[in-house]
Amino acid sequence: MEHRQETGCFPPMAPATGIMKSQLSRLYGQLYAFQSKHAEALHAFAEDVYYCSLEYGPEDVRTSLGYYNMGKASADLDRAASCNDQVVAIWAAALNAVVLGLVDSGAGRPPPGQLPVGRLQLMEVVDMLADIARSRAAALGSGHVTVGEAHLVTGLALIQLEERERAGEELAAAAATFEGEDTDRLRLVEMAGVMLKALG
Repeated sequence: MEHRQETGCFPPMAPATGIMKSQLSRLYGQLYAFQSKHAEALHAFAEDVYYCSLEYGPEDVRTSLGYYNMGKASADLDRAASCNDQVVAIWAAALNAVVLGLVDSGAGRPPPGQLPVGRLQLMEVVDMLADIARSRAAALGSGHVTVGEAHLVTGLALIQLEERERAGEELAAAAATFEGEDTDRLRLVEMAGVMLKALG
């Protein structure tokens, strides 16, 4: 007679992955932010960034939402601005590579062939970048170069989404910010304009 050992009603659970821990931390952060527990929310979003960084790297687009959430949860304006700077830099590198074919060889990360996010996620990224542009404009004035950077990156995301009209508006706002002062960034706006026209 064979003896079987009972293990209970449920099979043993697999250990939690970094992605699962990241998502759980993000959910806790959102809950704490909703409850106005800002310190706890900031801690949970920092855990989200940590686990995403372990899984994808600290400069991967999938890590950027954690930085954005940290910026939103932070009461310290300099810390919030720093988090937003990281979000814009991450998306600028990714979208410059995907949309414009430009690769920053000193960035220390391989150029993406395509974005590791879907259309709906990229639409959320557009909202996130637009929010950063508004926050920067409120804090620094609409003519500040960082506001133009946020408009440019938002425009690139909209080109990737093939949303021509909105992309054109964002590129125009970026060009107005950079006009006469920053030829390198104006060149990026012009390249983006060429890509926008190529959409038809």
